[in-house]
Amino acid sequence: MMYSIEWLTLLTGEARWGDMLEELTFNALPATFSPDMNYHQYVQQVNQVSCIAHDPPVFLTNGPEANLFGVEPNFGCCTANMHQGWPKFAQSLFAKGEGGIIIVAYAPARLDTTWKEVDISIDIDTHYPFEDEIRVLVSVERPVEFELSLRIPEWADPSVEIGGAPIASRAGQYVSMTRTWNGDEIVAVNLKCAPILTNRPNGLAVLKRGPLVFSIPVGEEWSKQSKAGTEEAPWLNNHEIRPTTPWNYALCLSDETVGTLPLRTGSPGDVPFSPKGAPVSIDVPVKRVEWSMERGSAAPLPAGKTVGARSTVRMIPYGCTNLRMTEIPLCAD
Repeated sequence: MMYSIEWLTLLTGEARWGDMLEELTFNALPATFSPDMNYHQYVQQVNQVSCIAHDPPVFLTNGPEANLFGVEPNFGCCTANMHQGWPKFAQSLFAKGEGGIIIVAYAPARLDTTWKEVDISIDIDTHYPFEDEIRVLVSVERPVEFELSLRIPEWADPSVEIGGAPIASRAGQYVSMTRTWNGDEIVAVNLKCAPILTNRPNGLAVLKRGPLVFSIPVGEEWSKQSKAGTEEAPWLNNHEIRPTTPWNYALCLSDETVGTLPLRTGSPGDVPFSPKGAPVSIDVPVKRVEWSMERGSAAPLPAGKTVGARSTVRMIPYGCTNLRMTEIPLCAD
């Protein structure tokens, strides 16, 4: 799906495809494999409170091992294909337009190319998607005129400057700058945003901020599932994960209060997409709710009754989790 959207971005020139690409890349992609990328799932769950072999499985079109972590769980196509996500995304960050260079999506990156036979380089200096600020350093061998276009996401309250001079920009569109670039110049981009609640089916809600979806991480106990026929290839064993902490919560939030939630930030480490390495988090008020499991998974809907006093949980980006709760009911009180 990412690869299809990367092509749709190039073919249509519409900024909305870049928004969708980043949401997939920074959430669904890293969530479907272990932090070290040694193991992956065939399918993942938005509300994934355990990853165990259960027969009959909750996935009606896949086998009981479909959401285990392994080298080849359920079927081998992901073993051959899942590693293509990151390099193809990196390849698609920049595009060449009729008048110059287009930045389609954001991540730490560098482009070395030529324009009108002049060597140019464009560095994206940022911790995005874990921060809002992006610094684009344009370096040219000698003065040359070309257009630089930057995608502004639909969710952003943007500001764009060159050398302290503001450039008009609008959310959901590309901002373009045609100028004679000389030496080293910095384009400063701030994609300001706040947490929001997004409605989901059946009265559930999701907490989002910018391109990131946030989840309640669930404590993990990993165990190796020994399978017949793997004596000579033990690396083909799958891994099950069972929860060690509560997962049945309701969010005590509203559209009026969600925007005031403070964001905790830190510098990304070597493995930012991991439960322990998440560079950003949000502390959220919650209450426990009656919610059962069916076939090794969270039931489609909670019973609806909250239990216990209000407490606080720390939510982290979806892509940093292995077990998680994401589509969650809101407290009635």
